[in-house]
Amino acid sequence: MDRIANIKKIKWLCTLIVLVILEVCALWCIDISVSAMLNNNIVTNGFVSHNPVITYHLGLLLSFVALMLICFICVYHIMGDSKR
Repeated sequence: MDRIANIKKIKWLCTLIVLVILEVCALWCIDISVSAMLNNNIVTNGFVSHNPVITYHLGLLLSFVALMLICFICVYHIMGDSKR
């Protein structure tokens, strides 16, 4: 039974690592798009669009989703799941 609990912990840890990586990507999108907007330029290394306004809003959306999922996971583990 202890091995199953360890596997669950590893799965949650991997999920959080992926979400943190997504959050860093979102902050990077916001950073490069604001730099491009301040210099009246295009985004040369964005994910989807060369338009800095679109890249900025995609970064905001990705940041919001990743942070909300991280918060929900933290609340789930603080409140405790029913299978313990």
